[in-house]
Amino acid sequence: MQEVSQTDDKFKIKDVLKSAADIVKNNLQFIIILAIIWMGIPSLLGTYAGTIGSEASLSQDPNRINDANRVIGLMGITTSLWGIVIAPGIYRILLKLIDNEKASYTELIPNDLPLLLRVAGASILLSIAIALGLVFLILPGIFLGIKFQFTLWLIIDKQYRVFDALKKSWEMTDGLISKFFILFFALLGVYVVAAIASGIILIPLNIIGEFLNITIFLKGIVKSLVSGCFFTFAFLVIGLIYKKSELSPTTKHETLEP
Repeated sequence: MQEVSQTDDKFKIKDVLKSAADIVKNNLQFIIILAIIWMGIPSLLGTYAGTIGSEASLSQDPNRINDANRVIGLMGITTSLWGIVIAPGIYRILLKLIDNEKASYTELIPNDLPLLLRVAGASILLSIAIALGLVFLILPGIFLGIKFQFTLWLIIDKQYRVFDALKKSWEMTDGLISKFFILFFALLGVYVVAAIASGIILIPLNIIGEFLNITIFLKGIVKSLVSGCFFTFAFLVIGLIYKKSELSPTTKHETLEP
């Protein structure tokens, strides 16, 4: 059986931003810890990779540069794998927060290999499609990101197969591209503000870090908090839209026989 949703342009950007902010505010302690778990490893690895890359470039030693590039590549692979492994749990937690249900960090423990494989397959396809789109004047990449943004939600929440989820996500965003473009730039503005705040916070922490020789650790913690909280907020926004009765594949649909 296959469900066909009928989307309608009814969600309001201001409302979903406010609802997401309220969820963050009401679950702030939980979300801060979630942010550190979610983005802690990528942020620490990214900070360390940037440091060794800069040091290798300054040394102008070809061997050191090659070694640094290999380490950076390994860290990139590790970060990607971490994102795939933790994704199902993150989405399940966010769905529970949206539904005002009690969420637990135990959701992050992977326990469904077929689901992980579908998430991995979808993530690779999405990354390739969006990367190719970004090469062509950026906007096509943003467009594809918008059209396929519900793919992982459908796979994790409704157990859709990869190509079915891609197709359904495309259908769910019909007629809403301009609105999602506005939402994209609204979220971009939130990220810029968060990045500026992060930079201000890092000024005194860099001094402390240099004194205690823990600069990389402090930078990683701050980046994990800022990026983790931002992405939690952004994902909550998309999750709220996904859960809207107008857009959810569980409502306003007709059933087709295969």
